Amino acid sequence: ENLPRVLPNGLGAKIQRSAIKTPKIFELIAKSVEQSEMDRTFNCGVGMVLVVCKDKVDHILANSDGYIIGEIVKGNGAKMI
Repeated sequence: ENLPRVLPNGLGAKIQRSAIKTPKIFELIAKSVEQSEMDRTFNCGVGMVLVVCKDKVDHILANSDGYIIGEIVKGNGAKMI
């Protein structure tokens, strides 16, 4: 719900669920909570998302503990695939 708020109209986000490094605690919680609720309430353990230009990605990755979880696409909203 939060990621689309930072994007202008006409742009959305495509997030690769398999790219997210989910802490073990969320795997335990997921045994008792539906996936849609895990995504909405706990954000799959993702603490912060940076949306950066492609030409800045290497610099960001080299200077942080960050990793890529998806991309910005035409459309609206965020889609987890």
